[in-house]
Amino acid sequence: MKISIVYKKGALKEAEAVKEKAEARGIEVLSIFSLDQFSEGEEDVVVVIGGDGSFLRVASITSKPIALLRYESFGFFASLPSERAEELFETLDKSEIINLWKIEAELSDGSKAIAVNELFLKGCRQSITFDVSVKDVAEISFRGDGLIVATPAGSAGHAFSFGGPLLVGADAFVFVPVAPIRSNLHPMVFSSDSEIEIRCSDAVELLTDGQKICETDSVKIRRSKENVRLIKKESFDEKIRRLIE
Repeated sequence: MKISIVYKKGALKEAEAVKEKAEARGIEVLSIFSLDQFSEGEEDVVVVIGGDGSFLRVASITSKPIALLRYESFGFFASLPSERAEELFETLDKSEIINLWKIEAELSDGSKAIAVNELFLKGCRQSITFDVSVKDVAEISFRGDGLIVATPAGSAGHAFSFGGPLLVGADAFVFVPVAPIRSNLHPMVFSSDSEIEIRCSDAVELLTDGQKICETDSVKIRRSKENVRLIKKESFDEKIRRLIE
């Protein structure tokens, strides 16, 4: 088993401690990277020391399985804090891998953006009219401050904060209008095989997993063919259930 270790700013000491614990278990550590330096190599698993932001950043780069060790944050995707890394390494070669699907967005200029959690279309200067077409399902038009389209994993993030549902055992998009003027417009759920086209009356900021990508006035959204492979001690649905207990 070969791993690379990626650490967030300030966690170099923890990364070196994790390296020692991995090598004590006979696991070969190929490299230790800061978050800004990481590039995919010949590792079998990428071990990330940080929080959800660190995980999402690495997930946008690599197709390798990722194990997230929590550091100075809650970390929705993390099962263990970094000081308990030996528990991860005890069963790393037998650990369950959870596949999290991504959103693919095609922009008006033909470029594409990928998100694990969510796409957020955010009005830049004023309320925006959003014309939304869900192929063969629905046509929706509303004016508001923004629109979030989230995956099941992302349903526990900003989408939930803006009143969206938590998706447990569901394979679907969450569609959450942000501050809509229409009082009867509520969050909705659409099948993951839906094709969603969104046109905006003015340019909006496009954020993928919290990172601003560009400004655009239209986007086509579908489920990506790529998945993120996450090594976890606790299933995604179990963690969602704990949030609502």
